[in-house]
Amino acid sequence: MHLLFISSNRIGDSLINLQVLNKYIRKNKKNIEVTLVSGSLPMPIYDDYTMISKRVILTKQKYNLHWFKLYKELSAFRYDEIVDFRSSLIGYFLRVKKRNIFRMKKSKNIYEQIHHKFDTDLKKDFKILTDRVRNIFPNSNYACLAPFTNWAPKEWPT
Repeated sequence: MHLLFISSNRIGDSLINLQVLNKYIRKNKKNIEVTLVSGSLPMPIYDDYTMISKRVILTKQKYNLHWFKLYKELSAFRYDEIVDFRSSLIGYFLRVKKRNIFRMKKSKNIYEQIHHKFDTDLKKDFKILTDRVRNIFPNSNYACLAPFTNWAPKEWPT
C-alpha cells in the first residue's frame, strides 16, 4: 500500500494527526510505503518511521503557490490512499484510489472528530516515542505537554 499522508504544519496538530498514521501502520504491518508531506517544524516527529520513503517539507508561499509546487512533485506517482489533514484540493488532482480529506468542524472536539472519521484506537494508535521528542528538543531534558489549549475544540475530551 502506498499512502500519501499530508500532516499539519504545527507540532501540536501533527501530534494529533500521528494517531492516524500509527493506525495505518498497525493495520498494514510491513506492507506500507508512506509519502509524508509536512511543515518543517513537525518533521522530526517522524524520524523513527522507516516506512516513510519520501518526505516533502511544505513551505507556504504567497497565493498558495506551494500547492502547485507540491502537485508537480507528487503527480508522477500513484497512491492507494491519501490522508489529508489540511483539507487541500491536491488529493482531487492526484492519482489516488481512496481519498480521506479531513475537514474539521470548528464546533466539535478535534480528537473525537479524528476518532470518528478514522476509527482510531487511543491505546494502540496514540504513541509518541521519547526519541522523537528528543529530536525536536535536542538540548533539553524535559518535554512538557499541557492539558489545555487556547481553543476549545482542541481540548482533550473528558
